[in-house]
Amino acid sequence: MGKPKKVIPEQCAGFVIGEETSKYTRRDSMLYALGIGVSQDPLDAKDLKFTYENAEDFAAIPSMAVVLSSMENLFGGLAACPGLPEFSPMMLLHGEEKAILRKPLNTEATLKHVAKIKGVYDKQKGALVVIETTSSDVDTDEVVCVLEHSLFIRGIGGFGGDSGPAA
Repeated sequence: MGKPKKVIPEQCAGFVIGEETSKYTRRDSMLYALGIGVSQDPLDAKDLKFTYENAEDFAAIPSMAVVLSSMENLFGGLAACPGLPEFSPMMLLHGEEKAILRKPLNTEATLKHVAKIKGVYDKQKGALVVIETTSSDVDTDEVVCVLEHSLFIRGIGGFGGDSGPAA
């Protein structure tokens, strides 16, 4: 069976587009903090919390959740979705990123990420594809965070579906 000519939202919603496991260490947590500019003052105790592994309250910066899973795996999964027509990756735009933390990030962990299509919305000139990635701790099976990625694919709109959230 070939790809449809237009988006079929019912065949997209819930489609699992990828699973992966990633591991990060205390060093990765520190490098992320330094990479986003924490520790402007190397003697500031508030900054050391995120950049010095022997700090009493050493912690990972919550925004690190958005870099723990790989976006590159999502693109191949989108192409496999039976409800999406063929499209050029050059027509895909990353629109929005939302992170919901269910618990504080550990400074090191191994996480399992499961990405699925939450919904597809008709924006006339394109389709807004909302992907939900749930990240769970491999050791405890607890959900650590949920990411919501909004991707706009130009040229595949006009299929008559729900227009979804306002821009």
